[in-house]
Amino acid sequence: MKVLTLNTHSWLEAAPLEKLEQIAQYLLKEEVDIIGLQEVNQLIESPDAMIDDYYQCAESEISMKEDNFAFLLVSRLRELGVNYYWSWVCSHIGYDRYHEGEAILSRYPIDPKGILVSNIAELTNYRRRKQLAAKITCPQGSIMVCVCHYSWWEETKDSGFAFEWQQTLERLETKDLPTLFLGDFNSPAHLEEEGYALVTSTYQDAYVTAIHKKGSFTVEETIDGWEENTEKLRIDYLFHSHDWHVLEYRVIFDGNETPIVSDHYGVLVQLNVI
Repeated sequence: MKVLTLNTHSWLEAAPLEKLEQIAQYLLKEEVDIIGLQEVNQLIESPDAMIDDYYQCAESEISMKEDNFAFLLVSRLRELGVNYYWSWVCSHIGYDRYHEGEAILSRYPIDPKGILVSNIAELTNYRRRKQLAAKITCPQGSIMVCVCHYSWWEETKDSGFAFEWQQTLERLETKDLPTLFLGDFNSPAHLEEEGYALVTSTYQDAYVTAIHKKGSFTVEETIDGWEENTEKLRIDYLFHSHDWHVLEYRVIFDGNETPIVSDHYGVLVQLNVI
């Protein structure tokens, strides 16, 4: 099974439709099974989209717009001959004009739900965080996948990464299914006693467990949210429960073998349920 995560930074990059096409062609070429996308945006004022039965609604809070980046990506993949089940949730309003959220695409049927993990419920507050979880019925059985975009680490108990991570675990209801967490965790791997250490106390990092690795960091210096950063960071991850065998971890969309499509690089992981 191939699983991909990418913070798309959609509609905030130059030539966004060209980048969407590059993403679609890569998914087609690699035959990726499950895709988790963050910063999947749509203009608040855009017309509603005409959706079909492959879209599985996780919530009715915000309507799907015709310029939703995931909607356009799924539509393009259909034109290329591949259908994905998919869902999207809105996390908050970004840049005063976008509904920003997370999306999941899957070759297999999904049962999704949105999980509000922040202590902030107002959609207009950029610190509001909602993750997208989905039970996926794969040929090898059911699995749980959670697409994540977390806040930064804070030294408090009622906000920030630690609070949101705990809320995720309490509300996910994995029911002992093989589980994957993928996305932008805003938690650099090299910082001790912060978000990375908290997650890996329970789940495993595919970068660490993979037999074969190609690349590591996913952010180079300054990006949105990391304006003061001066070093390469690994903040985009696939974490997994102990019942997975990880064959390969690969950084993609980094300008080497694949084009840069966002201010984050993507991660592609090949793995199987044990």
